[in-house]
Amino acid sequence: MCGIWGEFGPQVNFDRSKLQRTVTSLFHRGPDGFGYYSTDNCALVHTRLSIIDFATGGQPLVSYDKNVIGIVNGEIYDYQKIKKELQSEGVYFNTNSDSEVLLNLFVKKGISALKNIHGEYAYIFYDLAKKRVYFGRDPFGVKPLYILKKNNSIVLASEIKAILANETYEINTNYLINYICSFIPPMETLFQNIQHVYPDRSYEYDITKNRFIETALESLKFDQTRIKHTTKEEATYKLELALKNSVKRRLVADVEVGSYLSGGIDSALMLGLMCEQGARPKAFTVSFEDKQYDESHKAMAVAKHLGVKHEIVVLSQQNFFDHLGQSIVAFESPIINPHGAAKNLLSSLASKHLKVVLSGEGADELFAGYAHHRLNKLDRFLARHPLFAAEKVINSFIEKRAGTGSKYLCGKDYPFEAEIKAIFDGEYPGQFKRLINEKNARYLFGKEIKNLIASSTQKIKYLAEMDNITECKNQLSYQLWLDIRLDLLHYILANLGDRQEMSNSIEGRTPFLDLEVANLAMSYPANFLISGLTEKYLLKEISKKYLPLKNANESKHAFFAPEDYFKSKTGEVFLNSYLSDAKGLLKFLNWSKIDRLFQYTAGEGDTKNSETNTLKLLLASTSYLLQEIKKATKSSQKLQNSFSDAIIKGEPHVVIL
Repeated sequence: MCGIWGEFGPQVNFDRSKLQRTVTSLFHRGPDGFGYYSTDNCALVHTRLSIIDFATGGQPLVSYDKNVIGIVNGEIYDYQKIKKELQSEGVYFNTNSDSEVLLNLFVKKGISALKNIHGEYAYIFYDLAKKRVYFGRDPFGVKPLYILKKNNSIVLASEIKAILANETYEINTNYLINYICSFIPPMETLFQNIQHVYPDRSYEYDITKNRFIETALESLKFDQTRIKHTTKEEATYKLELALKNSVKRRLVADVEVGSYLSGGIDSALMLGLMCEQGARPKAFTVSFEDKQYDESHKAMAVAKHLGVKHEIVVLSQQNFFDHLGQSIVAFESPIINPHGAAKNLLSSLASKHLKVVLSGEGADELFAGYAHHRLNKLDRFLARHPLFAAEKVINSFIEKRAGTGSKYLCGKDYPFEAEIKAIFDGEYPGQFKRLINEKNARYLFGKEIKNLIASSTQKIKYLAEMDNITECKNQLSYQLWLDIRLDLLHYILANLGDRQEMSNSIEGRTPFLDLEVANLAMSYPANFLISGLTEKYLLKEISKKYLPLKNANESKHAFFAPEDYFKSKTGEVFLNSYLSDAKGLLKFLNWSKIDRLFQYTAGEGDTKNSETNTLKLLLASTSYLLQEIKKATKSSQKLQNSFSDAIIKGEPHVVIL
């Protein structure tokens, strides 16, 4: 993986100072070298983490016809097959890089050819003659890409930090206000005018006309008529084959490939499939002092069963706040839970041993692994049966607790039956649980910004405009698509995936988020995904071949980091200190009312404390992030001297046409 940055407009000012600031901001994403290219209309910077083609894989790259120059962050797993096809059509290559294959595929066959490739990537291509920029991300958005639109120019980058290295910023009030209400406006960020580039779409920017063209690629589709499955056994066989293919693709590298290993079946199954193909990778697990969170004993059982080397690191009160801070800066967004700290520590451990790991992200969203998916099934069951006939099912469901997440998200004393009732009261789907409701939010924010709170109508309008949402023919597929385009994209992949990994200079690969696997999963009827009240049924059936039976049958245990550390003296100092600073940074909030809210809930039960502590963390982490960005800006010259100059002396990859 790598870091990419580009600026495009009628007149781009690109000098050594801007180069240094940009390389410094992306150094963690590409510590093995960097390259750049610039003209009056274009500047490109690429920092490299070398995984394939050490010798000739530097970027930027030039297309075979010399008309397009490009930079890519990511991996194209079927690049060798595509390369042979292109060579048979007269395309020649200067490197053995998979990124050059993506560039030449685009030049030879157009943007539509990208919809069928297997990979995790973000790209920026510039047509020198037409003065047009083409950019986009993989179908799931595994690899990040952000855009800043200015008056007559744009800036693109793998991370917001790389944009802010050369730009001033304002806080996006709309984003923060709605985040507090648990609805993040689509594709927006904490910083005004900086947005996520939407995945699975291609974008064209005409510099001369200052005009955008957006095209939906539709690589992913819920379509239960496309693939016929006669039995669950047949579906299980096809899925196992697809997963084997996906893992095999992701083992291609010129460096060692390892694996994360939690106590659940997702990462454990990936590890089992790696071993089935002859690999004996190192496995890495994060452990917690609090036993209610810790699953390291389950991970140890899997590692022992598969005969792999296993490294465990403990998230303790001593190292928690260091990694919490690092995780906030990596996420580049406020947080409402500390789980990123655990992933940051885990990635730090793995990076001491290797450059690439496989990870289990995406399994829950594709194969219905969350509590609200089972609630969905119960809802449909009760709609078809009188309530008295469903008594046994409800009791069984409550006994299983439908997963562990609800009690932590809603407060430890939260009665789970209330979630069932909430379905019938219209508080659905579960993705929109509010941190505080709109009525209270309007009270807290003050008159001048109350109108920024997104109404239910606005939220529904956004959902209706989501790509492929009309393809969802049943309630479960609709909910899975919401999970993929909301929680997976903006939280799982961002806070628990690429950003934490790349902040530690390690590449994470996600076998579940593979086109073959995903489109197969999207073809299954609901009863193949949830059988009875067993979530991820097909994955569990496959897991029985590779894992100890006890592990294969485990219920979902969400990836949580202990929140009790905030009750310690260090935790109280962290929250109170940055909350105090937040009052100066976030002046648009009504702090007198927010303080009264905190005082009112002090000493209340766990549920209210949980809700207000989450609000405290969101506001404190916003303050922390803004201060860290300010520090980075002030110390940029010192960082440039210590990092960028050292790299520049190492002969960067400079493209001269």
